[in-house]
Amino acid sequence: MLRWLAPHILSPPSIFAPLGHLASANAWWGAAVFLLPVPFAIVSANRRRRLVDSTASIDNIRALSWQEFEQLVAEAYRRQGYRVNVRGGAGADGGIDVELRAKDKTLVVQCKRWKTRTVGVNLVRELYGAMVGEEAHGAIFVTSGSFTPDAIDFARDKPITLIDGGGLVGLLKTVQGEAMSTASDAPARAAVPIASANAEGEITCPRCGNAMVKRMAKRGAGAGSEFWGCSRFPACRGTLEPVQL
Repeated sequence: MLRWLAPHILSPPSIFAPLGHLASANAWWGAAVFLLPVPFAIVSANRRRRLVDSTASIDNIRALSWQEFEQLVAEAYRRQGYRVNVRGGAGADGGIDVELRAKDKTLVVQCKRWKTRTVGVNLVRELYGAMVGEEAHGAIFVTSGSFTPDAIDFARDKPITLIDGGGLVGLLKTVQGEAMSTASDAPARAAVPIASANAEGEITCPRCGNAMVKRMAKRGAGAGSEFWGCSRFPACRGTLEPVQL
């Protein structure tokens, strides 16, 4: 543009003609200014990939800084095909650390890196308010700790996915080593929460924390296929696909 269009647009008798000639003569320097961030972006992308691939346990996760934790979560969803915007950092983030977009869907994510602390209902309620304020389609709360029963109960009938430390380990195992999927199937994949196991080794419901049982779909597009359903059904309708466990 600087080499060919600027001289044409600023051609005589315009008083800006000298400026056009100057832009043409220095076009490569102008291009270099825009290309300068490219190597830094490549290094940053490689760092994010290594962070996800090298984090395989809850101890690894809890050893991260809060900045690394946000980048870890962001990269995990980036590998699922989302367009990711990290909005956290040292400044105020309005209760939102990461924004996810795919087609016409927008999800907001809050990240809390705690070693043992549980996330209470107030923080989940704040995320819900931020989701409504942003006019997003859903929200995801990711923590290295756990959620209180009140927090789980509040999120049960809302478009909020709660992912605790064990669930995050499961999410990382799902995306580690995978090729990036297309954005078209990202909302469907992320809509199914990741569950964790309790002390007895039972798969626990991502909504209420109770044990899940294997069921078989009787109707719909998935008729005849197996899935995990909450043992408290119909009081709780939490489900999981077997492939994610």
